[in-house]
Formats: sequence, structure tokens, C-alpha cells
Amino acid sequence: MTIYLRRPTLTCFVPEGCSTYKSFPILPVEAPKTAQQQSIGELLKENWTVLTVFGRSDSKLQKETKNFGLALEECKKPLTEKLDRELTEWNDRLDIAKRNRCKPLDQIDFDKVLEGAVDLKRYTLFLSTQITELMPQP
Repeated sequence: MTIYLRRPTLTCFVPEGCSTYKSFPILPVEAPKTAQQQSIGELLKENWTVLTVFGRSDSKLQKETKNFGLALEECKKPLTEKLDRELTEWNDRLDIAKRNRCKPLDQIDFDKVLEGAVDLKRYTLFLSTQITELMPQP
């Protein structure tokens, strides 16, 4: 039997009030009805670009995180205390951004989601810079 591990995405953050089964959120019966309401649909149409930007930023960050891990393995250097502290700060910002994004549609503050997308892009740039510094020069 082959087991495929899921990439950590927004599904690992469960909205408040939802129960889980094997780390998957169980939505209440009212959730589909709420998603069909006119006001939420209009809200999503107006702000769909913010959600798209956030999703793309998250995908690029996941890729850059993987590349950063490969760079650490390649150079065989341990993390410095300063770099570890900076990575912890960036991961805290990432956690806040994802928690803001995973709220129900009628409770999403799109300004905070946009700020989170900017933080994701900055974190990606930070990792790119660290990869460049870690990799040996040809």
C-alpha cells in the first residue's frame, strides 16, 4: 500500500468552531448554504484577485522552502543562531497570514489577507537570498 503525504496547505488550519477527522475539517451542515448566499458570492467576486495572489504567493513560498532545504543539505552547514531566529520570525508571520486567510468567507478581512500575501512574497525573497548565500560559488 502506497501512502502519499499531503503538502501542507491551508487545510492544515481549521476554522474556529469546526471539528476535525484525521486532520480534515468537518464543516457544519450550514456551510454549503452559507456559500450559496448572494452577498458572499459578490464579496468573493470583488476580491477574488486578493485570494489568487495569496494562493500564488503560498505556492512560490512552498517551492522556495523546498529549495532552501536542498541548499542546506548541499552546503552541510548548520543553521546559525541569527538565521534560526529570523526563520522563526518569518514562520510566525506565515502562521498569522494563513490564519487570516482560512476564516469563513463572510469574516475574511481582505486587507489582512493582502498584507499576508505581501509577507509571503517577502519571506520568499528572504529564502532566495539565503539560498544564494549558502550555495558554493562555481
